[in-house]
Amino acid sequence: MKKSYNFMDVPRLKQALADYRSMVDKYRTLAECSLAGIYVIQEGRFQYVNPRFVEMLGYVREEDLIGRSFWELVHPEDRPVVESGGPAAAARSYPTRYTFRAIKKDGSIAWVDLRGVRARYLGKPANIGTVVDVTEQRESEAALRQSEEELKRHRDRLEELVQERTASLVKANELLQREVAERRRAESIIRREKRFSESVVASLPGAFYVFDEDGRFLRWNENLEKVTGFSREEIKAMTALDFFTGRDKTRVLRRIRETFAQGRSSVEADLTARDGSRIPYFFTGARVVLEGKTYLVGLGLDITERRRAEQALEESERELRVLSAQLITAQETERQRLALELHDGLGQALTAAKVSLEGARKEIERVTGPAPLAPLDRVIPMIQAAVEEVRRMSMDLRPSLLDDLGILATVKWFCREFGRVYPEISVRPEVRLEEEDVPDRLKIVIYRVLQEAMNNVAKHSRAANVKVRLAAKKGGLELAVQDDGQGFDLNSAPRLDSTRGGFGLASMRERVELTGGRCEIRTSPRAGTRITALWSR
Repeated sequence: MKKSYNFMDVPRLKQALADYRSMVDKYRTLAECSLAGIYVIQEGRFQYVNPRFVEMLGYVREEDLIGRSFWELVHPEDRPVVESGGPAAAARSYPTRYTFRAIKKDGSIAWVDLRGVRARYLGKPANIGTVVDVTEQRESEAALRQSEEELKRHRDRLEELVQERTASLVKANELLQREVAERRRAESIIRREKRFSESVVASLPGAFYVFDEDGRFLRWNENLEKVTGFSREEIKAMTALDFFTGRDKTRVLRRIRETFAQGRSSVEADLTARDGSRIPYFFTGARVVLEGKTYLVGLGLDITERRRAEQALEESERELRVLSAQLITAQETERQRLALELHDGLGQALTAAKVSLEGARKEIERVTGPAPLAPLDRVIPMIQAAVEEVRRMSMDLRPSLLDDLGILATVKWFCREFGRVYPEISVRPEVRLEEEDVPDRLKIVIYRVLQEAMNNVAKHSRAANVKVRLAAKKGGLELAVQDDGQGFDLNSAPRLDSTRGGFGLASMRERVELTGGRCEIRTSPRAGTRITALWSR
């Protein structure tokens, strides 16, 4: 038997409405996670929308809708329906429900089912309700529309008959029943959403926490207790900073303040457990407002494995740098040995052979005359060319000038030789330091960088002018090679690594960095190239 109410139940109804409003305020935060869109309209404009409402209409942020007119979202053809039963019906105090076409951000249409009620929000009259996207249901509804309309006519007729006989009593009873049903439905939704949120929090892989501006915890998950070893009662009496020590505490405090001021922040710090052990964690937090009070909601993730991987990577990089340095040193040692063998062995042998042939030629010419000497005249220049080629190969491997006279003389010699080989390119060397200003360990590196940079100029730049500068700069050394050529895209630089006689841009940078320097390459298509190597003392 249905429970009925008389007019004496009006105070009870008001109390029920007051309880309902209090519950809506209390669980407003949970509404943010609702699967249905929720809105609050005052004076025809949105004052609050939840994320589902924003997503439903194709927007990104709640701020895109706050302050906008409700009518901007209503399809013009559906306005009569909305005006008759929607937020415009300000005089109605009982819940309303209607379906209309909403205009999304991109201009497309979404059928939505709106349920609203007249209430007070922040002390002012407002329309509060929920919106559900029913676009996919419209096709099935079309098949049922005819029978529903027939049913509606019978229901309307029945309601008219009932209203004629018991108008006042039925109206009050109907209002109360609707409010109770809406309240129960809202309570059911809130309980379901609360259970859902609690299960999500419990299943999070890290440490979940909510604390206020004083650092006092409002809520946390079991993972925080398991990781730290503190009990629930102990955590209740603690603050967020009690889990950190030393500089980590200062850094975390700064990030917490930043979160409350700017809305979001993150930090890496060691979480100190009850037994004193420290666990590396990555913490992230966001500012939220619950019941008018500001809180920080965040999640901490254990990054122990990542730290180990980073340390292993750093160790591997250090070992690789050591191996690279050893390889370069071995390469230079082998080049020096080969250069000496070519110069002192093959070069001297060819020179001796040339001198012997020239002596033999003179002796033959003295005895027999010049007639049979034409073959020797052809061989001697060939031997001389071989001597020059051996000398060039020896200089390419390691110029003896570098060990005999130093880097300054070597740089000037190299620029002269480059100008002789490539007369179409003007080379202007500029040396502004003394030999003793250059450490011995850097001399071969400077030469190799200059050698590769000039090889790239000759083979790729199409430059007409090149400036080579070796100078002291801000307590250190600077080698700069700048041309006025066509330049290149740095993303395609690896193709230059295969140039004959060079070691590529990547290895050029590596050689400089292995000796404590910094290599900079500035270039762009049709804008020339500048390669700079800097070493501090």
